[in-house]
Amino acid sequence: MLKVFYYANCESCKNAIRFFKKELVRADYIEIIENPPSVEVLRIIYELSGRDLKKMFNTTGRAYSAMNLKNKMPSMTAEQAFALMSANGKLIKRPILLASDDCIIGFDTQKWLVLAIKEEMNS
Repeated sequence: MLKVFYYANCESCKNAIRFFKKELVRADYIEIIENPPSVEVLRIIYELSGRDLKKMFNTTGRAYSAMNLKNKMPSMTAEQAFALMSANGKLIKRPILLASDDCIIGFDTQKWLVLAIKEEMNS
């Protein structure tokens, strides 16, 4: 089943959830601040999304700035980054759509719908 990681105060996240509900897409909705993904799930998101590790971070957020991560990222290992994100969901870019064999970070209606249809066909 699809998993949507979202932050309740994020407009993109609200739009993504509204879109899926309007299209009657079934998904598990996980509030990323209250229930940040585990290191293992973050590793899967990273591998499936094909994104640069830095692009998994919410680089415009206060937590990212307060921790001076801009200067720490170049020397940080993936495991250190995953540990930080799993401890603080505000560090994670969102929304995230996680399927069984693919992942999209950030909301794009076309990409989300295509992945939802693909996932439905494979289940």
